[in-house]
Amino acid sequence: IRPLSFENDVDDVRPRAYVLAAEENTIVRNSGDGGSAVEEDARYVFDRVYGESSTTLQLYDEVIADIVESVGRQGRNGTVFTYGQTSTGKTHTMHGILMAAGRDLFGMTMDDGKDKAPVAPFRSLTSVRISCMELYNEELRDLLCRATDATSSLPIQEDGRGGVQIPGLTERTVLDINELMDVVRIAEGNRTVGSTAMNERSSRSHTIYKIMYERREAMTAGVRSFDESAQGCASKEDKENDSTCDGGKSSRTSSQKVLTTVSNLNLVDLAGSESVRVTGATGERQKEGGKINQSLLTLSRVLLKLGKKDGGHVNYRDSKLTRILKPSLSGNARMGCICCISPDVKYVEESKSTLDFATRTMLVTTNAKSNIQVEYKDGLVEEFEREIERIKMETAKSEESRLRMEKALLENADEIVCLKANIELSIGRAESMERENKRIMMQLEELNLSSEKDRDGLLKEICDLKARNHELERTLIECESEKKMMMKHQEVDRGSFAQEPKQMKAEQTLMEEEANI
Repeated sequence: IRPLSFENDVDDVRPRAYVLAAEENTIVRNSGDGGSAVEEDARYVFDRVYGESSTTLQLYDEVIADIVESVGRQGRNGTVFTYGQTSTGKTHTMHGILMAAGRDLFGMTMDDGKDKAPVAPFRSLTSVRISCMELYNEELRDLLCRATDATSSLPIQEDGRGGVQIPGLTERTVLDINELMDVVRIAEGNRTVGSTAMNERSSRSHTIYKIMYERREAMTAGVRSFDESAQGCASKEDKENDSTCDGGKSSRTSSQKVLTTVSNLNLVDLAGSESVRVTGATGERQKEGGKINQSLLTLSRVLLKLGKKDGGHVNYRDSKLTRILKPSLSGNARMGCICCISPDVKYVEESKSTLDFATRTMLVTTNAKSNIQVEYKDGLVEEFEREIERIKMETAKSEESRLRMEKALLENADEIVCLKANIELSIGRAESMERENKRIMMQLEELNLSSEKDRDGLLKEICDLKARNHELERTLIECESEKKMMMKHQEVDRGSFAQEPKQMKAEQTLMEEEANI
């Protein structure tokens, strides 16, 4: 239970929604009158309960230190996550746990060195690495190389052994607690935070710190060479059983046993569950809050399934958060859940939801196993080393070839730029030609329309001319007919005129005859 946010000197007497009960490790809903009467469903019993006066170091020493020790001493995985409403001290608590866990892990590293160094055939090497990531709006981001690509989302892959891998995630080797905390500060500086009505610097993402503790222990045993001519084998039986006895000349052989332990400590600072009613979030903040609540709801469903004996199939793929936490939730890790609540009566519903979540996590059981791999090396070590050297040489040649190719690419960079410029120029010309082609096509269409109009006019004029010609032909025929009639009349008249002189002459002759008489 985090302390109240004091606004004045009398705030410490304000009523609390939830308080520590008289019974050990029990939280109850405050009745308000100071009495002990509490409803049964308002009583919560946990493994540990810490009140407003408790410290993070106290919580670590009593709960988390044992998980950290199992990581360093026994090679088991461990997961600790903080859960609760926004502005209840989750990030503050996780920061303190990080410092204490780092201190203890490096303390174990120094102890290993002191314990193992004096033994000649025994060699021990311990290393500590850390990676930091955040899950923001269902996008997984590397907090140690945000400058490279701040918008890329890292993939999540299953390794086939029940674990998950994050290809491309940065891992930093740290030599002491100071280097560890320097890396943590870099990650905290890259986290996505935002201001809400409840918290000026509210975490807008789930943050996962993964500390990898690796210890390699090599024990070498050798058989001393000797000359049988000087002292021989101890007995015939020794000669038969000892492969080093070879006619008085023996070759030295060695057997090496290597124990490799890689254990992971996952420290998960979950973003706070939010209610728009109390945060007043709008726009992007409201969208972020929705994504946070959805992933936390999926986590709650997974825990509910895991807590039941016959819970059926557990779907981890509904959220990237549960996919990342799957190895821890499914059993191969010691798990600790720190649920933070505010005693303020304004947030009683949010606190109740957190307490219900904590109750569900208590039902989940895990069975963490030591992550120890044993290797035996014998006389083939030299052959393996030669093979490694050969591979290194081939790798060096490949790297040299790669550098040559990069150099060639750089030398051809100007040509590539020119080609790009020519391509862009060609594209511009093509676009210009396309525009000109469209313009010409439009003109052709206009000309076609004009030609069609002119053709229609000509056809009409031709029709008119044909009609006029037909009329003229008809008139000409009539004229020809009339001409023929006139000519016929003229012929008749001409015949009449030809007869008339003869008649007149006859009459004249007759008159002359009459006169003579």
